[in-house]
Amino acid sequence: MNDTARALSESQDLTTKVGHVLQTRTKIALERCAKRVRQAAERAGAELMKEPALLPWNAWSNAARYAVDFAQRSVLLWDTLRQRGNNFLEHERQGLPPVLHFEYEVVMDGRTLARPVNYTLLRIVPPEGVTVDPLRRPYVIIDPRGGHGPGIGGFKDDSQVGVALRAGHPVYFVVFHPEPEPGQTLLDVSAAEREFVHHVRELHPDSPKPAIVGNCQAGWAAMMLAASNPDETGPLVVPEGTEGAIRISGRMLDGAGAGIPDGLIETWQADPDGRFAHPDDPRGAVDQGEFRGFARCPTEADGGWSILTLKPGPVPGPGNSIQAPHLTVSVFARGLLQRLVTRIYFGDEEELNAEDPVLSSLRHADDVSKTLLAEPAEGGYRFDIRLQGEDETLFFAI
Repeated sequence: MNDTARALSESQDLTTKVGHVLQTRTKIALERCAKRVRQAAERAGAELMKEPALLPWNAWSNAARYAVDFAQRSVLLWDTLRQRGNNFLEHERQGLPPVLHFEYEVVMDGRTLARPVNYTLLRIVPPEGVTVDPLRRPYVIIDPRGGHGPGIGGFKDDSQVGVALRAGHPVYFVVFHPEPEPGQTLLDVSAAEREFVHHVRELHPDSPKPAIVGNCQAGWAAMMLAASNPDETGPLVVPEGTEGAIRISGRMLDGAGAGIPDGLIETWQADPDGRFAHPDDPRGAVDQGEFRGFARCPTEADGGWSILTLKPGPVPGPGNSIQAPHLTVSVFARGLLQRLVTRIYFGDEEELNAEDPVLSSLRHADDVSKTLLAEPAEGGYRFDIRLQGEDETLFFAI
């Protein structure tokens, strides 16, 4: 029996078993539902028999209780609106300051730049009992909602700000004011954020490049910053000349095989020891020097892209499994409403790839799994990303 016939046989057997389980459980669920509906109906009927609801005095009593409840809820509603209005007026009286859970200091006000914008760079003041190391990688969190709403960046202790602070990283926060400056454009915003990041690097000259987090619509601003300013945050996970560095190159292609000239690639990976440059690593944060773990690279006119990095090590997987060395890749391109996510594995890691839980789940589809493999090439590895058509890259549903 060839592999295709075996795969079809196993698929049919699995489908039969799943269908049997589904049928059995559906039958049990329907029986239990019918039983509970009968019990509820019997209880409701018993209550109606105890005291008929259509008697005149019952109708007046129910109407009176409803009127009292309506009046009480109305008072609570209007009092809530009153408190919200007072909070808004007080916030406006204070000059509409950023809404953050943490104390902060203004580092740069974008309204004073040559091309003024309504963005401001803040330094988060570590709360009592938290110590940060100025030599560790600074975090720059761009979250516009911090300017007029809580967002996810810094509205509570257990947030992006709180996690980074507890790991000892200096944290900076970019917010915006409600009204844009006259004539302000997205290019002006990108230029301002470039100034912010450059200033943070000047404040921490002996630290690795800042880790930049863009939330909500700020993600697009961060992407523009990365694409237009590779010296600040770009395709170099490690500096040029780093021992053991490898280059991963390829092209982003459309369904017709033509290069996509206006795409963007983001990669995230572990270091050679399988540790992540992030405080959320469950094994604990580690200082990885110049290694960032993150890269962004816009595509060239022919769809070409390239990053310089270190080959990652194996990382823990679900159920005590071990995941083979890989990079997580986000793909952005014109016409995509959401990013596409895939992985880059290494074709010369056959032994580790054979044990990887993701690749193992694709053994019945070798043609698909091969789209996740970067093959050795001159100077590093080659990995093409095909958005559609023949040999379309496997993308994950997340």
